[in-house]
Amino acid sequence: MLKKKTIETSSDQVEAKHDALLAYSKGLLSRRDAIRDLGLRDYADLLVALGDSGLSMPLPPPQEIEEQTATFVKLWKQG
Repeated sequence: MLKKKTIETSSDQVEAKHDALLAYSKGLLSRRDAIRDLGLRDYADLLVALGDSGLSMPLPPPQEIEEQTATFVKLWKQG
């Protein structure tokens, strides 16, 4: 007969995982650190965890977005 293994998760563990996901979503924790801290396999698992928690992916800083936009516009006009 197979024994059923119960995985116990304390509320502290759940809160720590949510805190790490929230920190990543806000851009306060790197992708690598978030994956390590959460014990995930890879970036795909991190994206699933974000979605399951109702959190969004972090956005780059506004200056980087502006630079990327300017580069895109320049390339678009050349093509």
